[in-house]
Amino acid sequence: MVAQAKSGRMTRREFVGRTTALGVSAGLASALFGKAASAQEAKKGGVLRVGMQGGESTNSLDPALAASEVPFQVM
Repeated sequence: MVAQAKSGRMTRREFVGRTTALGVSAGLASALFGKAASAQEAKKGGVLRVGMQGGESTNSLDPALAASEVPFQVM
């Protein structure tokens, strides 16, 4: 195809159209026939860390002592 374009047997418009069609079909084929990655097996345990704004060092998880909404969002 490149040789045809260089020799003048193919116009620039034909070349761009064919290469675009080739690229789209190659991408579509890999999307349709590609193998999906398998998910890792779930395991118990671990640590979940969450960052929140508005909390204070004096906040408590005791609902009777909560001075802001942050402890309620944590619970």
